Amino acid sequence: MAQKTYKPSDRENGYPKVVPKWKQRIYEMIPGLFMWTLLLLPIIFGLLKWEVAMLIYVSILVAYWCYRLIIFMVGGTIAVRRMDKTLAVDWVDKIKHLDKVWNAEPVKELSRNVKLVHFNLFNKPWHYK
Repeated sequence: MAQKTYKPSDRENGYPKVVPKWKQRIYEMIPGLFMWTLLLLPIIFGLLKWEVAMLIYVSILVAYWCYRLIIFMVGGTIAVRRMDKTLAVDWVDKIKHLDKVWNAEPVKELSRNVKLVHFNLFNKPWHYK
């Protein structure tokens, strides 16, 4: 059985109902026009022999992709450091030496000060005594 998706009453096709169709179409065209402009600018600059404009365009693209590369490398470095830190933890030992409070089956009504509820599907924690 398919679930009904929520549709706000004041919207149609993702736009407010008061926005005319021509304006919706303009909003839909903006990303495509922007991309086509970026793709065709080098050709236009080459045909018009605007070397300085081409130089500026290529410089901006190179600077942008260098920036993206730096952001990607920093994110990758942070991820590897976090992964190494997590892999250095002996998780099995931590599970085996849990406080006795955790050494019980989950109950239907949990107390208010519970920090973690773990429903183990195999090797129940009380087997580690």
